[in-house]
Amino acid sequence: MFRLVEPDSEKDWDTYYHFRWKVMRMPFQLPEGSEKDEFDPYAHHRMLVDEEGQPRAVGRLYQSSADEGQLRHMAVDPDYRGQGLGSEMIAALEALARELGMKRIVLNARQQAIPFYEKQGYSGVGEGPTHFGKIHHQQMLKELPALNDKTRHVDWCEDLQEIWQDGIPISHALGIRILQYTGERFETRAAFNANINLHGSMFAGSLYAQACLTGWGMVHMMLKEQGVSGSIVLSKGEMSHLRPVGDEPTAYVNRTDVDGSVHPLRRGEQANLKVTVMVEEGDNPMAARFVGEYRVLPSEKD
Repeated sequence: MFRLVEPDSEKDWDTYYHFRWKVMRMPFQLPEGSEKDEFDPYAHHRMLVDEEGQPRAVGRLYQSSADEGQLRHMAVDPDYRGQGLGSEMIAALEALARELGMKRIVLNARQQAIPFYEKQGYSGVGEGPTHFGKIHHQQMLKELPALNDKTRHVDWCEDLQEIWQDGIPISHALGIRILQYTGERFETRAAFNANINLHGSMFAGSLYAQACLTGWGMVHMMLKEQGVSGSIVLSKGEMSHLRPVGDEPTAYVNRTDVDGSVHPLRRGEQANLKVTVMVEEGDNPMAARFVGEYRVLPSEKD
């Protein structure tokens, strides 16, 4: 029986890195420490451990851009190969990538591992790097679905993501992507790597932009639901920061947290809505709260 865990304590990290070195670097007579790289602090790490808590497989997911991730440092204990642990690790990291809004995953596979990754749906796209002058790789890629099946009006979400990317370029630069719209809840997530401040936490301005767009997005979805149109503008926004954010922030707004209605647009009048957006980081307590006042100006054609 194996459990998927995320390294948390100092002991966990020591165990995790030692396993990576033992399986991936020691066979090449490389010293401890060579198993680490500069992207580790900003990546997502997972271990499959046995009933005694010993790691039997590890893997890392790094978000290299708003919609692309990279798998690296995939390793399975030689004594446990052939039991599906590698496939289980990839499935877990791909599920995480989908949750984070990634559309594709790339990786550099050692030559002997290429058949394994091909069975997982990856295709070769070019020659990869040669590590330490001796370990040859092939670059491989796999496309991922953009959104999960639980999302209502997937096409609306995809259209809005394109509107933001084309009309609000900062949304793409900050790695802000739509996670879901359920009819009652609109949710986004922002990249962490692209928004780190000098303290190593999330830049406050990036959180403000994400929250602002999340409120904007909910208003947009309300217009779609009611079959009306208008130009959405923010007239006032206030952000309360409760604690630093050290990982991917999730911003969401529930329909019950929207005061006001879009119905005045049917009479050719301006609609005014007050939207409260919450920002969280994983399972940690609330990180920030944004209250935005949005005006929706009626379209000329209406």
